[in-house]
Amino acid sequence: MALKNKGEAKGITLLALVITIILIIILSVVAINFAFGENGLVSKAQQGKQLHDIEYTREKLGAVLVDALLEKKLNAGYNQDDFLDDFIYEREPEAEATEDEISLNGHTFELDRSVPQLGEYIGEAGNLPPRIRKVEVTNKTLSQVSVEVTTARAEGITYRYSLKKNDELDSAYQGNVEQAQNTYIFTNLETLVIYNLRVEIIKDGAVVDTEVINVRLGELEDGSLTFGQETWSIGTASLPVSTTTTNQIQYQINGIEEGSWTTISGNSGNIPNVPNGATVFARLWDGSHGSEYISRMIEDIEEPKIEIQLEKAEGMANIAIKATVSQSDKESGINIEACKWVFNTSSSNNLSEEEYTEVFQSKNEELELIAEKEGTYYLHVLTVDNAGNVTEERTEAIKIEPFNMNYVKDGLIVWYDGTNNTGNGHSNNATKWKNLTSNKYDGVINGGAVWNSNYLQFDGVNDWVNMGIIKEPNITIETVISHDTGTKTYGVNNFQNGGLGFSDDYSKGYNALIININGYYQTISSKTNFLTNKIYSLSGKYDGDSADFFENGQKYSLARSGAISYNNDTVTVLGGNPAGSSCSGFVKEKIYSVRIYNRALTDDEILQNYEVDKTIFGISD
Repeated sequence: MALKNKGEAKGITLLALVITIILIIILSVVAINFAFGENGLVSKAQQGKQLHDIEYTREKLGAVLVDALLEKKLNAGYNQDDFLDDFIYEREPEAEATEDEISLNGHTFELDRSVPQLGEYIGEAGNLPPRIRKVEVTNKTLSQVSVEVTTARAEGITYRYSLKKNDELDSAYQGNVEQAQNTYIFTNLETLVIYNLRVEIIKDGAVVDTEVINVRLGELEDGSLTFGQETWSIGTASLPVSTTTTNQIQYQINGIEEGSWTTISGNSGNIPNVPNGATVFARLWDGSHGSEYISRMIEDIEEPKIEIQLEKAEGMANIAIKATVSQSDKESGINIEACKWVFNTSSSNNLSEEEYTEVFQSKNEELELIAEKEGTYYLHVLTVDNAGNVTEERTEAIKIEPFNMNYVKDGLIVWYDGTNNTGNGHSNNATKWKNLTSNKYDGVINGGAVWNSNYLQFDGVNDWVNMGIIKEPNITIETVISHDTGTKTYGVNNFQNGGLGFSDDYSKGYNALIININGYYQTISSKTNFLTNKIYSLSGKYDGDSADFFENGQKYSLARSGAISYNNDTVTVLGGNPAGSSCSGFVKEKIYSVRIYNRALTDDEILQNYEVDKTIFGISD
């Protein structure tokens, strides 16, 4: 066994020392490289800090841009580029911006404005595709237009230009010219036609962005043209138009045909006589071409107006109640042919059009409302304007009571009533005036006499009614009449070398009874001149001894005795002076009613008949 030398030296040898030092150096190099090398801890830490700083800066700028986009929505029309720049500088004064980049804290980011959802976002520089910043018109004539394209990241791209007409929605774009230049001239275009001009940018054989703008040639580049508020008069409108430019104004109704424009001198004026439903076109005119076309449809949307005035809201059956109806429309005017009315027992505020049975003759008309039996009635009016707007109006309730007063029937041989002119109601087409007491003495209408609801209108030219030969020794004749014009009147008569009847007192303007007794004409007249269009109830009687004349219940008498002288073949007529079976001396008047008795009525009977006339025809004393 070997013994350990206690006196042997302690420590390392020189070789060991050298090896140790070498190992320490190697370890030191490794440690330094790990800490400070390109991929060392310090470098990694620095890179992490830089990435964090970049991301923080990106997020910071992104938040500012999102705020800018939200703010932009509240400021429509603000130029996007200017707005974003102003906004960014206000929020981040240290930021620097160019058209496509933003720099902050030493980091530069590229702007991409092509994202439709946001309009903008921040992307890493160098990683975004090319895009079109804007397409603008640089020159425009009557047949061509120049465009200039501003592009971001334009390296290695090609431009493609094409066009089509705006109204050719389904057609393909034409031209498709590809070139490296960012400007292009579209030629051989039509004036006053809207074109869609399309620009595409192509990279590596693929379309990476597209922009379409609309252009119309022949437009002036400046100024505004505006319509004012139209005003209506007698069915047509007047439309004001004005401009803030020195150009002239031209207008046209329902068209834009060249050669049909009307020029307004000055920078404002009125376009007159525009009918409802028409479209007015206006444009600016510089002496060679027009622009800034505007249009306005003129439309009447206001309902027409109805005013109804009732003479009274109660009456008796078969007796007319008067109502005055006024229809008006300040816009397109009243379409009188479509306006109707009806007098019935319906209390509804809205009738069907078929329920309106009567038509209006004029916008302002007096109606005579007649009910055949008692009950509660209403007048309904339907008014239509020329634009088709409709208004309906209903009156208050009108109470109709039974008619308890009657004419004297004893001795009545002729009774004409304008309300019942056929014996079975009223007809505006009746050519005979039916005698309601018998089949004798029906009145044959000659000329063009016109029926109203309760009278026959004579025109004073050739209208008359032949009643046949009536020769009674004792007689009463009565009529309800209204004189239109003149002083010579013939109500009911058989004058010709005799006879009797109503006429003017030798053209003096008085209602009178003229009767031939024993070959001599005798005249009994009122003491007051008659009034044109006033309704009169006239009665005359002769009993062989005396003649009496009544005008609206006022009696005038003449004592004479002897027989009435009649010409044997002379007919009794209305509206003129007979000669045998013919007539002349026509007069213009309205006759509402005629009654002839084969006896002389008593004064009380005549007054009874007058009270009935007063009630039926609304006669005032």
